[in-house]
Amino acid sequence: ILKLGYPNDPGFAGRLRQFVTDRTNYEIYKETLKVFPDLDTFKQELTLAFRHYRYYFREKPVPRVVTYISGFNQSAITDDSLLAIGLDKYLGTREELYRKIGVYNYLLTNMHPGKMVSDCMLFWGETEFPFNDSINNLLSAILYKGRLLYFVSAILPEHPDTLNWGFTGRDITFCKANEKSMWAYLVEKKLLFNTDRFTIDKFVLEGPFTRDFGRESPARAAVWMGYRIVSAYMAKNTDVTLQDLMEERDYMRILNLSAYNP
Repeated sequence: ILKLGYPNDPGFAGRLRQFVTDRTNYEIYKETLKVFPDLDTFKQELTLAFRHYRYYFREKPVPRVVTYISGFNQSAITDDSLLAIGLDKYLGTREELYRKIGVYNYLLTNMHPGKMVSDCMLFWGETEFPFNDSINNLLSAILYKGRLLYFVSAILPEHPDTLNWGFTGRDITFCKANEKSMWAYLVEKKLLFNTDRFTIDKFVLEGPFTRDFGRESPARAAVWMGYRIVSAYMAKNTDVTLQDLMEERDYMRILNLSAYNP
């Protein structure tokens, strides 16, 4: 998390001492306490989210949740029984410390306290339902990530889509207006079954925009289309439960049974 090496390394103790006593990290700590004098609201919302989660996934474990200050390193850590969230990644879009270290504007959009709960559920969804990397192409990537958006929306139905997905209202408006042309582009350019890592990443990772869809497009617009395919699949196959969906490892089956046609 802190990129200090392993605890049994000879220099680890010194590096840890330096991290803890670093002036910048102390400023981060003080600012975090200002933004989060308590975590009552976060606890209440997360408790409700995991109640919804247990409704859909009765046999799944609920993790122990902890918060920490990372020094602007890793946003979250998960394993089979732990969900940890870095508070200093959610200090607010106007946080001066973010600007001092050069955080990109497109990342600032989602670095506020209201995003913590939806991010927690996204991180937990990735942990409990990992990607089936035996089929690693653009189509499987956007369907996997689109399925996670669907999962978060199901667990947090009271949250707006903008909060659950990390898209602005303008982003969603663009996607709705250009859904048909974006899908046609992926099909015509024969990109859906492309296995090149760089090609996949430029469509599914954060960024200022999706280059292939134009400068007005949001990053992850293809992931939004993945969500639309998953939604169509669930609407046409009403016997499929959320648990069935999350455990489905055949991404082509989801596409075929969705009858997706924007």
